[in-house]
Order: sequence, then structure tokens, then C-alpha cells
Amino acid sequence: MRSDNRKKLKEALHKALSPLMREKGFKAHPRKDAYIREHEGRTDVFQLVFLEHNSGWRVRPHVGVRHERVENIFHQTSGFEQKYQKDTSTVGASVEAIVVGTNRAYEYILESLSQLDEVANELLNLYVEAAAPYFDR
Repeated sequence: MRSDNRKKLKEALHKALSPLMREKGFKAHPRKDAYIREHEGRTDVFQLVFLEHNSGWRVRPHVGVRHERVENIFHQTSGFEQKYQKDTSTVGASVEAIVVGTNRAYEYILESLSQLDEVANELLNLYVEAAAPYFDR
């Protein structure tokens, strides 16, 4: 039963977050738990890492930037299977690693659908406050 609840929660979060991220120019990739946009010659990735927590999830946002030319050079010697090469970021980190001067853990608990709007809005606010400036740098 827990896995059914987790699946429903993850799907619902992506359904709620997708239109919000689309407004920022991102396309949803729910199977990758990521939102991706081509922007100024690079690929920006806002990814959600889902960690099991009780009957739901701990959701931890990550950011990544991919520069195709750098990745093409890197994968000449990386040893990554070709099917995984298109999904690597040139640079990236958890959001909490890029936010300087804070003790806040950027992790959101999602255990019921009643928390959905709050978690989706928190993730969007975090994108605006932390991820967007990271991409701009």
C-alpha cells in the first residue's frame, strides 16, 4: 500500500509543479523527476530527488547545467554507457549546497495529498530564490 501512495504522491506533485515550471520555460520530464529547458546555449535542469519517508517522500531539489560541447569532450573518455550520456550535467549540486549562509535544509516532506499545494509552492519559491540565480551565474 505504501508504494501505491508514494506513486500517487509523486505523480500528483509533478502534475501540480509542471504548469508552474512551464511558466519559467521548463519542460517536465516526470520519468527523470526533472524539469529541463534549453536556455542561452545550455541546458538547465531542476531535478527532484525522492527519498522514501514513512508512507511518502522526502523531496530534495537539485540543479544542474549542461554544456553540450563540454559533455561531448568528457564522454570521449568517461566510460559512461552511451544511453546515459545525454542525461549528465556539466555542473550541478543540491540546492542546499549552492545556498550560502543558511542553515535551512531544503527538503520537503510529502506524505499526503493535503500537503501537495504547499510543497509545490515551496519548490517553485525555491526555484525563484535559489535555482534561477544559480542558472544565471
